[in-house]
Amino acid sequence: MAQNDPADRRIWDSVDEQLSRGGEAVDARLVGFVRWYQQRASELSSGDANDSSAESDLNRWIAIGSATVVLGLSTAGLPGDAIMKLITALVDVEEVQSTMLKSIDEKATRLLDGPLRTAQLLLREAQRTGPADPRYAAILQQAWERSFDAYGLADSPQSRAVVQMYLGQVSLLLNRREDAAHWLTESYRCAREAVDHMVAGSSDIRVLRSKWSTAASVLYYPVGAVVLARKLGKIHRAQQTQQETRTFVEFVNAVAAATNSLSSGPPVAGLIVEPRGHNVFVVRECRPGVRASGA
Repeated sequence: MAQNDPADRRIWDSVDEQLSRGGEAVDARLVGFVRWYQQRASELSSGDANDSSAESDLNRWIAIGSATVVLGLSTAGLPGDAIMKLITALVDVEEVQSTMLKSIDEKATRLLDGPLRTAQLLLREAQRTGPADPRYAAILQQAWERSFDAYGLADSPQSRAVVQMYLGQVSLLLNRREDAAHWLTESYRCAREAVDHMVAGSSDIRVLRSKWSTAASVLYYPVGAVVLARKLGKIHRAQQTQQETRTFVEFVNAVAAATNSLSSGPPVAGLIVEPRGHNVFVVRECRPGVRASGA
């Protein structure tokens, strides 16, 4: 997401306006999460130019989360800018998503080359025609149906989380908010389950309870260990391992942003990847608005 893109600025201005008008109806924790996510978008947009390719991958997930926040919080129809932003973001993330899934799910190819690919092509067609075209809703409905077909092929929590995200996002584009909230909540649940599988599938990861929140945990990944692609029998270089983790974490955060903007329940947590000492980085929960108690 370009740092100075006027369309992006308008989207976040719309978010600010909706949050300020929400008054007591808007949970303070939701406000905290949205502000935190907005700051992440800004930080990634102004990231290290020498790592532009990696940051671009993360920004593609940020773009999905950002556009969904606007649509999710909107109470007076779906803003046109955000509709096209979300469709474009879903189209643009295809390659990053494919690389991410193949690195952590060896069975993902049949999913990516089958109905999910068809759903993505239909989203491209919806992007081309636009909401004013009388065929637009039917094209989106077909994209939803092909995504549901893909759901039956998703064998891992990682793959299920991605497909459920599509079901939720396309439901939102069709203005089916309850369906969108259901599928995005399920996507977040599966995405967090996938993180747990990363831990259970490797003896090189230690799980520690964070001092600042009884509900939070910190996952320690020794750099260079077999983490995301352990089942493929490949040992990734430290930088690649960390980047794959960051990409999956940013996917989780995009789903968290979407879930929080639509769900009436307590906001779910985001995730942060941080360096901790020599050859160690951590993934920890972040609950904006919850004060640390000693971390």
